[in-house]
Amino acid sequence: MNCKYCNKEITNNGSLSVHEKYYCKLNDHRLHKESNFISYLDKLRRGEVKKKHVNQYDKAKSNGTVYSMGDDVRRKISEKAKKQVWDDEKRKRHAISMKNAVLNNPLSYSAHNVCGRTKKIDYNGMKLTGTWELEVAKYLDRKNVRWTNIIVPIQYEWENKIRHYFPDFYLSDYDLYIEVKGNQTERDEAKWSVVENLMIIKKSGIYELKSGIDLELKPNNSYFKRK
Repeated sequence: MNCKYCNKEITNNGSLSVHEKYYCKLNDHRLHKESNFISYLDKLRRGEVKKKHVNQYDKAKSNGTVYSMGDDVRRKISEKAKKQVWDDEKRKRHAISMKNAVLNNPLSYSAHNVCGRTKKIDYNGMKLTGTWELEVAKYLDRKNVRWTNIIVPIQYEWENKIRHYFPDFYLSDYDLYIEVKGNQTERDEAKWSVVENLMIIKKSGIYELKSGIDLELKPNNSYFKRK
């Protein structure tokens, strides 16, 4: 069966009728039919309804089950993604949407979404990046200093673009951010310059922690020497 307007092949009479009546672009008299999904998205934006689940994994977890994606589904998703054409406008929209996602969901884009080659370490339910961060976390715990590495991003400018910076730790009792850093780059300087209450712990500071020497928790102390 084929559409009488565009000659598209349709598998059954019901689908053919719906296509010709509502969706065929060559039918100048086709009727407008608003998608229920589009209507739902509009209601979400206006706050009239709330999304129950973020994704299929979240839905399964709330139902007490575990979602497992099959190899066939993975393959189909991969093939579909490879066929996408990314022009400059689409890349721009994607970049804007990702920045908004970071701002609206900081818990998903902080320490629990780390990347890179440094070993990831689970410590008391928190995810740390490397043994240096682990040393700092253990030190803070020994001193009964409350800390978190789930941090709302801090905006800074680099190469004429607004970026997002996640320091490694935040100490609420001191209103102090901590960055654990080895090599220092110009981009690091750009990040650090926008945070007044920031302490940088470098290699020498880690050695002192391992030697049992206490660190003075304050911004821009001797462990951070600007170039």
